[in-house]
Amino acid sequence: MIKQYRVYRNRQVVGAALVNWLFNAALAWLAFRQLPQVPLFGASSIVGDTLGTAVLLPLFVTLAATPTFRSLLARRVVLLPQPGVRRLPLPQQPLLLGLALGLLAALTLAPLALGLLAWLEVRSMAFGSFLLFKAGFAALLAALITPLVLQRAAAWHLVNRRF
Repeated sequence: MIKQYRVYRNRQVVGAALVNWLFNAALAWLAFRQLPQVPLFGASSIVGDTLGTAVLLPLFVTLAATPTFRSLLARRVVLLPQPGVRRLPLPQQPLLLGLALGLLAALTLAPLALGLLAWLEVRSMAFGSFLLFKAGFAALLAALITPLVLQRAAAWHLVNRRF
């Protein structure tokens, strides 16, 4: 059972990272394609986009993944490791969980990424470099958020004994 859960979790992490890499690359192309250089600060900037991604991506991943995973648990397609899943001090409800994870990402991961750019003395990025940065940041964030979302959905099922 533990192996089946880990395989499922790993597939979800890779899938979420890949989907978010592609989706955010497309968003960057749509939003910034007219800019030869994307500035670090300003209306259409690296900072604004990174903070927006940090807040919104966890919300969307949570709202998309939670119902699917709960449904799989209810049908016993995915078996959970016993005696249970570690509990995190995060909300159970998907909307609140997504917002909490978004706030957490905006306060931790976004400043780390932007701090790295500041340390590298990046003032702007060529459009192609920004596209890769945005897609990479989104993929990493999705890969980090997905196991937390699955863990909360599994904990909900263990508490509610829905299988």
